[in-house]
Amino acid sequence: MIERLFNDRQFLMNILETMTDGIMVVDKDGNILFLNRSAEDMTGYKRDEVIGRQCSILDTSTCMIQTESGKQKQCGL
Repeated sequence: MIERLFNDRQFLMNILETMTDGIMVVDKDGNILFLNRSAEDMTGYKRDEVIGRQCSILDTSTCMIQTESGKQKQCGL
C-alpha cells in the first residue's frame, strides 16, 4: 500500500505542499527548481518569482551547492 502511495506524484506533491517546513530544491548550479508554500511564507517570495533563478537571490548563507569535486560551497553568484 505505502509503495503505491509513494509512486503517486500528486500524493507526494500534497505532502510537500502541506509541510510546515520550508522546502527549496536547487539544481547543481544553484538554480531554484521548487519552493513549497511554507518556504514562500518564510522567504516572502512567491515561487513564480524565484523558480529558475539563482538561490543567492534569497540572501542566505544556507544555500549550498555540490561541486564536481564533491565539496560544498556557498552559492554566492
